[in-house]
Amino acid sequence: MPTAAGYTGIVIGTASSCPYSASEPATAPKKPSKANPVRKKQSRPMATKREISEGKKKVERIKQPVTRAYTSENPKYRVGKALLSVSELRAAGPYCMDLHKYYMQNVNQAEEIMVSYEERHFLQLEGNSNIFIVAWSDLFDLFNLDALDLSLIRCFALHMQQETRRRTGKKCGYIDPQLMTVTFMLTDRDSLVRYMVKCMGVHADKEHIVVPHNPGNHWVTLIINVRSKQVFYLDSSIPSDESGAPQIRDYSLVISILDESLDRHLRAKEGYKEQRQAAFTHHTAWTCTRQPSGNSCGFYVCHNMLLVAEKPDFTDEDDYFNQMTLGNVKDIRERLAGFLMMEVVNTKGEFHPR
Repeated sequence: MPTAAGYTGIVIGTASSCPYSASEPATAPKKPSKANPVRKKQSRPMATKREISEGKKKVERIKQPVTRAYTSENPKYRVGKALLSVSELRAAGPYCMDLHKYYMQNVNQAEEIMVSYEERHFLQLEGNSNIFIVAWSDLFDLFNLDALDLSLIRCFALHMQQETRRRTGKKCGYIDPQLMTVTFMLTDRDSLVRYMVKCMGVHADKEHIVVPHNPGNHWVTLIINVRSKQVFYLDSSIPSDESGAPQIRDYSLVISILDESLDRHLRAKEGYKEQRQAAFTHHTAWTCTRQPSGNSCGFYVCHNMLLVAEKPDFTDEDDYFNQMTLGNVKDIRERLAGFLMMEVVNTKGEFHPR
């Protein structure tokens, strides 16, 4: 399979492909008038910290190991204030209008949005809990096309599970984004390897395993094909050096985890006799949609999840990605709003707490 030579764009999804999609044409978020660096993330406790010698050695080679994946509250957010203007809401779509109305009615008197899921969805639970929270402040970033919190990336992964199960027929497995952050990789590498081995076994009949991965202050989409032993890295914002040449991120930590997981997965199979350690071929510069400057990497990870669910094949970069236009981040916003209203807030929704 060829390696990428460039990083070009695509329109992802159509208004008719999902009941949560927007009806307006594909547009890209506006370029900020001044520098808008990704905000620092706030880590939350996930597991007991212990010595991870191999993991620490890998991390030492990462240039800027920002071990956080949650966004801090946007300084522009004001509790109880409208998240968009009336005209902006009308243009955003019906589900955005419904979610905004729900927010305005409940922000001062109700708990934040609770999303309930089962072990079958992510093949794991957070301790004894099966609930995670979408904070009211996270909706501000969603509506304003800013940095998506991890909770909203998890919501979109759940939404895509529904899409592949109900509509597209595409066999894709989805990994819990929370476990694919540098935070968790540093705190409990061994548990993550066991989790990935489990996922490779459960999703053995799937064409791809889709992995939203946060290497530190940024979201990247990993597409794993266990059968062909390949991993494709879709990075919407590849950094450049002083000369403008692209600099691929240091993925050594996640590469070591995925390779170890593959080796354990294959050795668990009856009759496997290979002596050498199994490893993936890692395509770390695969062509994908490039985001404008700003904090929209989370939206482009959602775009990539949608692409993999809709496209019939993943063998030709030039054919797989439309190289003319950027993805429609507003469509992703409307999809997420629709998911929250129909599947979480709605008492009959699949992810409504019971």
